[in-house]
Amino acid sequence: MAKNNQTVLTLTLLITASLIGIFAVLAWIGYSLTWSKSESKSPGNTNLVNTTTNSSSLKQIEITTARNVDYGQLQKYLQSKDWQGADRETYLRMLDVAGTKAQAEGAIGKDEMNALSCVDLKSIDRLWSTASDGKLGFSA
Repeated sequence: MAKNNQTVLTLTLLITASLIGIFAVLAWIGYSLTWSKSESKSPGNTNLVNTTTNSSSLKQIEITTARNVDYGQLQKYLQSKDWQGADRETYLRMLDVAGTKAQAEGAIGKDEMNALSCVDLKSIDRLWSTASDGKLGFSA
């Protein structure tokens, strides 16, 4: 019985560490993109990069949800390339996916990790991946 508990604890810790890593990477990418965006606005830099995503491409993505989560605001942030806003909105929508306890605590606990819907995670990934031309998302 102790071996089973140890295995469950180990798997839970690995999943927790993975999710924390995903959040950290998304935050770092958002920060990096914002920082590089502010550098490109300097007066001496005349090279402009077209970073617009076809607005219809995000609207054409099939968004499926197992928990009736509304991803409309996330789509808007991603469409306008507001990476920080999209990162924050992703965090909030993941709390919605995890359930009411996660929403109340503002964090996804080990019990709620099992409640995360793969369908919703794939929808979030498709939105991020499409908006960033495959550079961001869980599968980037």
